[in-house]
Amino acid sequence: MERPKILIVDDDEMFISSIKLNYSQSYEIFGALNQNQALDFLEDHRFAAVILDISLKGSESGIDLISKVKEKDDSVPIIMLTASTNYKDAISCLKLGASEYLTKSMDIDELDLILQRAVKEYELKRRVLSLTEELSYHTKFDDFVFQDEKMQYIMKQIQSLANNDSTVLITGETGTGKEVVARTIHKLSERKDGPFIAVNCSGISDTLFESEMFGHKKGAFTGAIKDTIGKIEFAHKGTLFLDEISTMPFSTQGSLLRVIENKEITPVGSATSKKVDIRIIASTNKNLRDLIDKDLFREDLYFRLNVIPIYIPPLRERTKDIPPLINHFLVKYCLNVKKEFFRLHPEVVDIFLSYSWPGNVRELENIIERLVVLHSNGDTILPDELPLEFFVDQEEEEPRSNLDNFSLNKAKKELEKDLIEVILKRVGWRKSAAAKILGIHRNWLIKCCKKYGIQEPEIDSIFSSDNTG
Repeated sequence: MERPKILIVDDDEMFISSIKLNYSQSYEIFGALNQNQALDFLEDHRFAAVILDISLKGSESGIDLISKVKEKDDSVPIIMLTASTNYKDAISCLKLGASEYLTKSMDIDELDLILQRAVKEYELKRRVLSLTEELSYHTKFDDFVFQDEKMQYIMKQIQSLANNDSTVLITGETGTGKEVVARTIHKLSERKDGPFIAVNCSGISDTLFESEMFGHKKGAFTGAIKDTIGKIEFAHKGTLFLDEISTMPFSTQGSLLRVIENKEITPVGSATSKKVDIRIIASTNKNLRDLIDKDLFREDLYFRLNVIPIYIPPLRERTKDIPPLINHFLVKYCLNVKKEFFRLHPEVVDIFLSYSWPGNVRELENIIERLVVLHSNGDTILPDELPLEFFVDQEEEEPRSNLDNFSLNKAKKELEKDLIEVILKRVGWRKSAAAKILGIHRNWLIKCCKKYGIQEPEIDSIFSSDNTG
């Protein structure tokens, strides 16, 4: 297990040696005799706590270092040491951000307790920062819900690859649940206790991309008032999920390639690199091969990302997942709005099973949320509650085939069209009566009429010129 790193800044080499002797079992101790050495260590390492002596040789002061340490890492606890008690100094240190103020006469047990508390404080702050990042990109989906054989195969893939650090590239249409798969890989891996940092690559402007991803040094550009940790460093000891990797600026793709190859980052404005321990999972809804041909994506980066490819099929190709997803989202949103649990009328389920779901799982969730929020009568959601556009706005493509004239699908549609026209004519174009005879919902009949171009003839056409003569 990796020991927490502690930096002690003191011009007394014997005191530093004493600290190392007493605490090297629990901590990795770094000793600096002056400010320059301290700043060099801070540049290259992350410390769980920093111990500063107020009085250093010459004109240097540990108090002056407090703000510089905070610029490097605002979350690190600072413990001040002094040979004599001076309450004015103590107040100054605490105002500047120090956590503790001790005299060098303290005993070993006292410092041990303070270090333990400081390390816990640091780890808590880091975890809060990671959770804040995670929540800001948190997926709308809570669990990996599946029943279809295609998704069962994907789950077997996930289980077999979870405990290695190979890079994964997840592909599929928008809304299929690529981030859910990425989170499931993380939760099943040995990194599950580390952060999961999701980055929407399309949500960061080209000019800020490197700063957001790699962090930056104070003064690296206008507005950089302090050192800032990037999202990659936040993912240290965890998983970095790069959503819609195809939108990453071409100019920064080389930097990401170096992160994958060397496991290190260089913050903007810095001359030195930092090691990072991360697993990278990327996703895209675009064909990266096409982007490579157009010189919009690096081929070498593609091969580094595509070590383990996972393709998530659209919802229309895994309809067995629709019923369990319906139940999952019904429970979720009934609990959210504090309503009794509803069920969908079987006819609604049938409509859902025949719908093509261009927005995939995300669209299904949105529909269920809308139905639950708006439903107010009874324990069953009826077809009448479905939005009309759900029936009439969906355009269906004819299957591409060189044998269209012999297509079973085409023959089926023609038969369906003829049957609907016959029944409508028999009942005087009353859609409710026709729907009852056909055994379908009126809204579904309206959709079919629009799809096939079936219209009630105008009254004047009955007395057309064909009847004269």
